[in-house]
Amino acid sequence: MIKDFSPNIPVGTVLSRPKGLTLHRGIYLGNGLVFESTWKWGSRLATFAQFAAKRRVRAEKVLETPPSEIFRRVKDSLGMPYNALTNNCNHAIARIEGGARPRSGLRGYALLALLVGAVLAAFAPSPRG
Repeated sequence: MIKDFSPNIPVGTVLSRPKGLTLHRGIYLGNGLVFESTWKWGSRLATFAQFAAKRRVRAEKVLETPPSEIFRRVKDSLGMPYNALTNNCNHAIARIEGGARPRSGLRGYALLALLVGAVLAAFAPSPRG
């Protein structure tokens, strides 16, 4: 776990932090900057503190993509508007990583909705007849 910015974080490290029922993810670019995609700002550069939002940050992995290619892909992605289905933080990570299929943060919400629906159906009064 990373509590505060550390100059020892390698460029291309995928970072994550809790956000509601899911994780928010970004890529560390060096000099205290993180590439992320948020509903409010879209794809952007944020400081480590902005990304962390006063939460503990975890280093998931270091991308195998060369830093020069990471920087090029980030530059091409900056300013893209956020879209939960096509440009959330997982899509942004996959785009920078190089075409990997993104992990869907929406999967957790879909499973939760199914669980809530099942519980409500189990406790719903049965029709009289």
